[in-house]
Amino acid sequence: MKKIILFITLLLFGATIFSQTMDDIRINEFSPNYNGDLINPLGNKSPWIELYNTSRVSLNIGTIYLTDDRNNLKKYQLPKSDALKISANGFLIIYLDTTKHFHPTVASLSAETGYLALVLSDGKTIVDSLIYDPKLIKDGEFLSRTIDGFGNWENTDISTPLLSNDIKVYESQNEIVKKLDPYGIGISIICFSIVIIILIFLYLTFYYLLKIKRPIVKTKRVEIKKEDEDFKTEIIHNEEEISSEVLAAIATALHLYLLSMHDYENGIITIKKIPKPYSPWSSKLYNLTPTPQKIHLPKKIIYEKNRPNN
Repeated sequence: MKKIILFITLLLFGATIFSQTMDDIRINEFSPNYNGDLINPLGNKSPWIELYNTSRVSLNIGTIYLTDDRNNLKKYQLPKSDALKISANGFLIIYLDTTKHFHPTVASLSAETGYLALVLSDGKTIVDSLIYDPKLIKDGEFLSRTIDGFGNWENTDISTPLLSNDIKVYESQNEIVKKLDPYGIGISIICFSIVIIILIFLYLTFYYLLKIKRPIVKTKRVEIKKEDEDFKTEIIHNEEEISSEVLAAIATALHLYLLSMHDYENGIITIKKIPKPYSPWSSKLYNLTPTPQKIHLPKKIIYEKNRPNN
């Protein structure tokens, strides 16, 4: 029992969803006197209507009705076919041709009655309708909504089959600039101004950075402390050149100051002459054995000295 109730509930819910989803189909554009290049699947040039799916899911509009008669809402029923599937926010063209040939996207209706309606498969609920006067529509004119699926109807000379009716001509940036400034004077001024502003900014930045690092006072005080006496002397460093007289005075003062740091000493120098002008330790006379000298004797003395004694 529970399964039967669940099945019936799902069936009713699915039927409700299907019915509500089909309500999202709208007549978006109509061409009652078409004489352009668009040819229907039967090979004829015929009036056509453009249907628009306002939902976010794809829909197959097979089994719904199209009519050109207010008293007969079931005049023509679209067959079940994949050719009648409309994608989310998509478009579909239905041709109006009274010939006896059959095609899923060709309806046997007339564009001269001044009435078109889209009816759900129950044959009672009108989803969308269009009332117009065929005599007021000239050859080459079209009826289209200002906004796809919701806008008011208006006569236009531009047809947009399978495209959005919101057609706007968008200009590129180059075209806009060329239109506003054909000679390029404005662009040149803008570029020059940007460069000047950047240079001024960099100048101010570096100027204040240097000003922060620069000493606030140009004079420096140097404290000189003596061991016995504590005193301070201010030395002012100026950028001007110091004269020679000032330098001489400073040198004299420093000389006297350095002399006062030492005791007075005897300036007599005693010079003692060394007896020998060389160092004895390196003299060969004292370190090496003298070479023996050879004595030369007369021959007579040598003979007598060597003669044997009898």
